[in-house]
Amino acid sequence: MGWLNIISPPIFGKSKSRDNRKAMEAREILKELRKRQKYLEAIFSSVPDAIVTTDAAHGVVEWNPAAERIFGYTQEEAKGKNLDDLVAKGDVEGEARGFRKQVFSGEPLPPVETVRYRKDGTRVNVIASGAPIVIDNRLEGVVTVLREKRASLWPRVATTLSKSPLCSRP
Repeated sequence: MGWLNIISPPIFGKSKSRDNRKAMEAREILKELRKRQKYLEAIFSSVPDAIVTTDAAHGVVEWNPAAERIFGYTQEEAKGKNLDDLVAKGDVEGEARGFRKQVFSGEPLPPVETVRYRKDGTRVNVIASGAPIVIDNRLEGVVTVLREKRASLWPRVATTLSKSPLCSRP
């Protein structure tokens, strides 16, 4: 908080209490901003879905731990790279371009089932959605959410249980 002292005007005479009050208010605002930042970082880090933000050139800015787990790239490997170059290969490149064009034109992408690729080249079924990041009426980038779509275990469990002698009817 040393920067507050640098930008605060010198305190003289009657204005001392007003300046102290402003400095205290500035400290409280800074404290609240830091708390809010930690709150948002905790959400970003703990959500089980891949959350990726990209800049206006579609370069990765943020890559959360779930994105690392799902796609195999570390944040350092992904940062600055084109998102589609990382996860949209071969048969889904055209689809990904269409999604990118839609979101960069200002229109959100509602959840859609699709395929993306891991670093090792294996396919991963995902539900993808995205939205433009607009600040002061200017497109700054895009947020993309990719939820890994895993096959449901219930059909297998039901089949296994139905064949079990414990569940058979006399």
